[in-house]
Amino acid sequence: MIFAMLVLTVDDLVFAQETGDVDKPMIASTDKGLLDVELSLSPVPLEPDRETKLHIRFLQKDKDEVQQHIDYRIFIEKDGSEVFRIPNTHTNPGEVTIPYTFTSTGNFLIGVEVGGIHFQPIPKETATFSVVVIPEFPIGAVIAMGGAIATVLLFTRRRLIPMHSNVK
Repeated sequence: MIFAMLVLTVDDLVFAQETGDVDKPMIASTDKGLLDVELSLSPVPLEPDRETKLHIRFLQKDKDEVQQHIDYRIFIEKDGSEVFRIPNTHTNPGEVTIPYTFTSTGNFLIGVEVGGIHFQPIPKETATFSVVVIPEFPIGAVIAMGGAIATVLLFTRRRLIPMHSNVK
């Protein structure tokens, strides 16, 4: 029975990590307030050495309407150093999905710079998002914890229910 509980617990934890769900979108205004930028990440949680899709939508300020024809750049920083950059590019539909693989754990800053709208240059505006990349929880640790819990339960049970050899 204890083994069955351990197996169910391990399966639940593995399943929870492999859901591949899209993170709830984050919205940030550009620093000068001209646009809102929506960022969704998948899969979550973010883990190192696993491709992450950054889905970015450029929204009209305080509306849920996509702003078309945006000139933009994307950058990712860790500890103040740039680790990734997409040079100036253009999106017609006002949204884009960028694949990126985080190579380490820690706190990262994702920046989206806007430099033009409808083919008209504008002074650069930037929206930033903070994300955390966590290590995958190793299955070995789950098994070790399960074994420790099973051992504690076994010894506790033997102390609470003494065994009687002469039961009449």
